[in-house]
Amino acid sequence: MKNYQLAVLADPDIVDESAEEIKNKIIASVQNEGGLVISSSKTEKRKLGHPIKGKISAFFFALDISFDPKKISQIKSNLNSEKSILRCMIIIKEMTEERPGKIEAPQKDPEEKKVELEKMDEKIDEILQ
Repeated sequence: MKNYQLAVLADPDIVDESAEEIKNKIIASVQNEGGLVISSSKTEKRKLGHPIKGKISAFFFALDISFDPKKISQIKSNLNSEKSILRCMIIIKEMTEERPGKIEAPQKDPEEKKVELEKMDEKIDEILQ
């Protein structure tokens, strides 16, 4: 099984509850095909950067799924047959290991600089005398 991200833009003319129903229908079809839904984003209405099928806004949600690559075409055909979906995209999601954060070097005490300044003042006094 591979990990994928499924991004969906649904028709803005439907009701909010219908957008959630579409999301639940997609989740059910993924699970029926033997896939696993890892996480899902909140469904929200967004303004589009350019019109898609004459619509300037759409409901957007994304699903992180784990699925057999051989069956991905079935999910694509299910999504394309749904009339209320304006556009969808399935992306292979690479699982990356978390890199360790940067370790900061310990800071030097500011007292050392003060001592150096005092020594410099003494040397200046010696030179001036």
